[in-house]
Amino acid sequence: MGLKLIRLELVRSKSGHVNDHRHSYTFQASLTPCGELMIDGYGAVSRLCKVIKSEPETGLHKGFLILTSDGWMLSCDGSDSRHCSLNRLEARSLSEGDYVSITEDDGVSRTFEVVFVKNAEVEIVQV
Repeated sequence: MGLKLIRLELVRSKSGHVNDHRHSYTFQASLTPCGELMIDGYGAVSRLCKVIKSEPETGLHKGFLILTSDGWMLSCDGSDSRHCSLNRLEARSLSEGDYVSITEDDGVSRTFEVVFVKNAEVEIVQV
């Protein structure tokens, strides 16, 4: 099962930010043939499902894509308070041009666009 490299960039937020490529998530994950995050076999690749969160105000944060009883989350900097929830992503495709809602660690839900999905040829971060 090959890993994909996926990049999400902020499209819009209530604070007025629009199309801000500096506010982004880049992560590795296994996808089904339909482009959904693969639940089956996640345990075997979970340590490879790394994420880099980039924010203009706070810089880069490293972490992991994790599967919880509440769904998929992005866990950054090894802190329980730095979790970001990928809203209702269990049955959604991650294809270029799709939109994803993420509730970030400040409790605000923001919309991100899938900018690219490509084969992950190397690990993106050392966490």
